Amino acid sequence: MSSIDERSPLLRPGASQHIGRRTRLLVSGLALLLLFVGAVGCVAIMLRLLRRFAAPPLALTPLVHSEEVRSLKNTEHRYDAIVIGGGPAGSVVAKLLSDDPWRRVLLIEAGNASQAQLGGKASGDCDRDSIPSPLNTKGLTPFDVPFYWTNVANTPSLHWAYPDVNVAKALGGCGIHNAMLYVRALPSDMGRWKMAKWTWEKAAAKTFLGPILDSETAQSTRSNFRLMLDTTVTKISINDKNVTEGAEVRYGNGTVQLIRLAKHGEVIVTAGAINTPKILMLSGLGHRDTLKKAGLPLKKHLPRVGMNLQDHPVVGMIFECKAPRIVDLKADLDSYFKATNTKQANISSFGLFGSAGIGAGAFLIPPGSTIPEIQLTLFPRKSEPHMSTNAGLNHLDQIVITIALLHPLARNRVVLIHDDSDSVDDNDIDDHLIPRIVSEVPEAKPEHLRQGDVWKISWAIGVVREIAAKLADHCNSLTAEKNVIGRELSPGEEVASSKDLNGWVFDNVFRNSHWVGTASMAKSEVEGVQTVLHSSCEKILHDTDGVLRQTTSSLLSYFKYM
Repeated sequence: MSSIDERSPLLRPGASQHIGRRTRLLVSGLALLLLFVGAVGCVAIMLRLLRRFAAPPLALTPLVHSEEVRSLKNTEHRYDAIVIGGGPAGSVVAKLLSDDPWRRVLLIEAGNASQAQLGGKASGDCDRDSIPSPLNTKGLTPFDVPFYWTNVANTPSLHWAYPDVNVAKALGGCGIHNAMLYVRALPSDMGRWKMAKWTWEKAAAKTFLGPILDSETAQSTRSNFRLMLDTTVTKISINDKNVTEGAEVRYGNGTVQLIRLAKHGEVIVTAGAINTPKILMLSGLGHRDTLKKAGLPLKKHLPRVGMNLQDHPVVGMIFECKAPRIVDLKADLDSYFKATNTKQANISSFGLFGSAGIGAGAFLIPPGSTIPEIQLTLFPRKSEPHMSTNAGLNHLDQIVITIALLHPLARNRVVLIHDDSDSVDDNDIDDHLIPRIVSEVPEAKPEHLRQGDVWKISWAIGVVREIAAKLADHCNSLTAEKNVIGRELSPGEEVASSKDLNGWVFDNVFRNSHWVGTASMAKSEVEGVQTVLHSSCEKILHDTDGVLRQTTSSLLSYFKYM
């Protein structure tokens, strides 16, 4: 037995008392630790609740127009977040950030107000901006009337004065000159981005609760939020230690000012795929050779800035409309405004101007592919803004079907060039440096299509011809007013061989202004794909005192379909 005692301390006299004492000490220590953690958690929860329900110490003026900047004292606040660009991305980001009432958020937009509820006016600087209807009692603007989007898309005063690209300049960004139709992304689209927290499954609605109960959100204000209109960001201020200090802006009245960040504040660039690389390069962030050629100082060598620019190249097929509808502009406008003034109006009550002018659409999977790569859009009249310089009301005898390529091989890039027009001030470097689209291949011309893209569009032309023929056969059995589609006007039945079709596509392709892909913060293309696809809000520069981020369509390396 003694030998067992020597080998097994647990069997020795008094061993159990020692173990019990140690166990009690251990349990007591764990209990104290849990109490401490619980107390810290309670304090954190209380602080969060106080932060949520308490108001900031000083309210901001919610909306500042450039002509209202009489004194810089009105704009000397420091902000926790400065969002550059009041388009779809910037508007959403600013809203989400300002949900925290203690976070002071500034949204900067170079254009002016658009919709009436956002401060837009019913008439503008040209006749096409006004809405000639005495029933427009709410003072609605062209931005409030869906069918007017084609007018907006062709109004130069609502766009940046860039030589070869169409970029909107108003509150709402490029959303103001697009039809703003919602089609959910495919699983294959979102899967290519490889974002763990933003998947097709997680983005799906979980429940459908019936009608949406809306509030007068647009008329409300937030004491921690400010919107500056007619205010152009000339550059992001970054000091010698690569700490973001704020944004340098020029107001519409010519005043220049540095708007500063608060400690631990962030600048978020949401200026789109054309202006985001422009702002980054003006701030010294980009390829060293590109910046040197433009005469800009280098803050950080980021060679992928401006690269990887993509669009949806598109062609338009035109067919004769055998039974064109006679449009009474005044009567149709009056019908629209009667519906807007009636709470019980249904969708059909709004008439022609209550739609975007698009009758139908389809997605096609080309041979050899497993995902949709072609999008068809039917315009019952020739109102597609790239093919018509007005609302299309004088093209009632034509039907347009556009064919857009969703996953093009073609890549371009954004560079800065000197603008020698008389309208610029030579003292402002941001004024005489404007973005231009060039090829990613040095000295090559910018490309809409590559040879590997053309056959897909040519194939889709054949599909549209089959659809049109079947529709015409069906219409022949209907009454005269319903016998709509007639002969093909463009490209025309004589363009039939593969060679002729490919040539026609190359000659007639145009840009769709669906730009993405130009603001990867990586040092190489491979790294860019990994970095961009794993972050929905890319951090560019960071320090204890200032952070620069960007989140916009320019951040996405690949398209989702339109």
